[in-house]
Amino acid sequence: MRAAAATCGRPAIFAAPSSTEIVAEGSGPRCDVCNAKLDPKEDEHQGTGIYVWARGGDVRREIVPLCPTCSHVVFAAAVGYLDFDDEE
Repeated sequence: MRAAAATCGRPAIFAAPSSTEIVAEGSGPRCDVCNAKLDPKEDEHQGTGIYVWARGGDVRREIVPLCPTCSHVVFAAAVGYLDFDDEE
């Protein structure tokens, strides 16, 4: 990736992919979290994530592939946000 040019003399705080990285990105499925290449033969062990966002009255969903490790971590983090304690 190449960093975007800064206009005020400070380093840029974002980066833009080069054209070679965009082309290389299409070389097979990759985990949306860690960018690891996913093996299509092991499809049953891979997870998926979903991004949901709303703009106006339009609700959009994007399903993305996850490697087994990131799938477990995202699941554990989501479960951690839930409160299962009903005794209050």
